[in-house]
Amino acid sequence: MRLKSGKIIGILFGMALMIGLMAPAAFASVTFQLQDGSGAPYTLTSLDPTTGDPLTYSSYYCNQGTYKYYDAKGQNLLSMINTALTGSGFSSGDVDYVEFIGSDGYDTDDYGAITLGDLSGYYYYSPTTSPGTAVAPIIATQYRTRDTGDFSPANCPRNFYGQPGPTGGADEDTMQMWVKGLSTVVLKVNQ
Repeated sequence: MRLKSGKIIGILFGMALMIGLMAPAAFASVTFQLQDGSGAPYTLTSLDPTTGDPLTYSSYYCNQGTYKYYDAKGQNLLSMINTALTGSGFSSGDVDYVEFIGSDGYDTDDYGAITLGDLSGYYYYSPTTSPGTAVAPIIATQYRTRDTGDFSPANCPRNFYGQPGPTGGADEDTMQMWVKGLSTVVLKVNQ
């Protein structure tokens, strides 16, 4: 009898392990906070981004003076912001700045301010491409370097948005604002 129960437990453990390996990866929730004026931010909600169709993003890469390209899948950031603000008394039109904070403490406010308008950027094939192609901002659940290999959930969730212009330089180096392991989005109003 003892041998049979040990065998059954072993089979059940093996099945649970197989199910766990076959299940899709779960993504961490992203916490949305609201900061009104100079007050301390407070939590509105936590949302789990979904995976959507792939979009392509470009960023000027200051270190090499070239462009870098990424394909990413995720949920539209603006729709997530609208969902987070529901019932707060504010709308996305009231948001002055958006701050992205990673689970490792990386904070976009250390590198500059991001307005809601900055998130409505473009994808550029090269510095001479004009105009660019509008690309929606997302919270990515998977991404890859353009056209290389499979999509991966590594370092996700991660925010992606387009460049403001094609000329290159610090203002088009948006990749420094794409936060790996995104944990918190702070929506700043009345700034």
